[in-house]
Amino acid sequence: MSSNTPSSHHPTLSGGTKGEELFDLFGCFVWGDVGTKKLGDELDQIQLASAPRKSWSTFIQTFDEEHKDHIKGRG
Repeated sequence: MSSNTPSSHHPTLSGGTKGEELFDLFGCFVWGDVGTKKLGDELDQIQLASAPRKSWSTFIQTFDEEHKDHIKGRG
């Protein structure tokens, strides 16, 4: 039977919570539309007040555009 404790409170390999690890990896990119809604409150608490909020879909779109530009630059 699964626990009611959110997975975001389980320590990760880096020793921090899942939310802390995601924030370390993605900085100001805070998302809620890809199954990580349980982490929303934790990410809000971790996130710097001055950091802009961006959605995961915006991150993917930006990354895709930068990747395409990089490929064009090599060709």
